[in-house]
Amino acid sequence: MRDLAAAEAELERRERHRPRALSEEEKTKILSLGSDLHRVWTAPATTDRHRRELLCTLLEEVIVTGFLL
Repeated sequence: MRDLAAAEAELERRERHRPRALSEEEKTKILSLGSDLHRVWTAPATTDRHRRELLCTLLEEVIVTGFLL
């Protein structure tokens, strides 16, 4: 019973921390930013940490895409 209670508690915790769904406006904005990487990269709000994360994401996608081809 303790294992079941622990599993249910973990599921509840994960569901509380699940990202909310994006609105259509947010989806549209993200897609438009993806098509203009330079604007995102040079935006005043983009920190060095954001740039590192973006670069890692882009490199991962290139590797995965290249691997699948």
